[in-house]
Amino acid sequence: MYLSRLAKDVRRSPREDVSWQTRVNAPDMPPAEVLIVNLSPSGCMVRSDAILVPGEPTMLMLPMVGQTEAQVMWALGGRAGLEFVTPLPLHSYSSILSEMQRDNYER
Repeated sequence: MYLSRLAKDVRRSPREDVSWQTRVNAPDMPPAEVLIVNLSPSGCMVRSDAILVPGEPTMLMLPMVGQTEAQVMWALGGRAGLEFVTPLPLHSYSSILSEMQRDNYER
């Protein structure tokens, strides 16, 4: 059982823990506040009171790159996994991550 659970959690990119407050826009809801709790070049996990629907396209505001198109891949209990339509370029990713960590440290 442990191995099957581990196999299900294999990801394309490692996740970095962050804590970044931002906004998400989806077609059938008003803009909503979300907290990004982890980030990779291919996506992120957010926490929010907003109802995000799997399969729904969204726009997420990220530091350094601005509006980023993503799709809700899953949603459960106030958390949701978003996959970026276009993965973040590695040179931008390291700057985004640095900004999220720097700003969070200064709060």
